[in-house]
Amino acid sequence: MVLWLVYPVIWIVGPNAVGVMDVETTALVVSYIDIVSKVGFGLIALNGYVVTADRDLEIAETTPAD
Repeated sequence: MVLWLVYPVIWIVGPNAVGVMDVETTALVVSYIDIVSKVGFGLIALNGYVVTADRDLEIAETTPAD
């Protein structure tokens, strides 16, 4: 989520505001941050799924069958 805080900074230093970065560099940086943040959130979601699946498996093993 920290990477999402970078988007306003990119806009401020981009060509629409201060103009420190040109259009191509801004597009490259935004594309890079999109990829990194989506992969990061995907890994967090996958980790949550694995933890939940492990917990469900432990509960199923300790619960007596009727």
